[in-house]
Amino acid sequence: MFSLASGALLGFDTGPYLQSELALAAGLWALLEPGEVLLADRNFSSYRVLAGVVARQADAVCRLHASRRADLRFGQRRGPLDREVLWQRPKAGPPGMSARPWLALPATLTDRREPRALKRRPKRFARLNRPRALFVDPPRRSSRKKSEL
Repeated sequence: MFSLASGALLGFDTGPYLQSELALAAGLWALLEPGEVLLADRNFSSYRVLAGVVARQADAVCRLHASRRADLRFGQRRGPLDREVLWQRPKAGPPGMSARPWLALPATLTDRREPRALKRRPKRFARLNRPRALFVDPPRRSSRKKSEL
């Protein structure tokens, strides 16, 4: 884990070749302080990971996982192509996680979805990114502060 402000190495973990990145990263969540922002790839856009970030009172910014639907017709409108969506905890937890810790996670999370077109491609090849910015308490931050992240 690196600090984006200074580039300093905050922590790292190693494991066997076949161990998942998510399992390795779970040991680094203790480094997150309240109010910090975790910038991660779409692999970390799972309910389990984001609920852990919320539990530490931190925020996360990552692309929406490919298996998640990015329908902007739902949720509360915050601006053009900008929605706040209530995410219900899935009924079944991930493989390897027992029911008790899964049910201990919050029943809902609020996330903010903002698709952005990639500008480095010609317009006819532009595709939409599907980032997800998850905020612990969306009313806590103004739209301007969120956009500065």
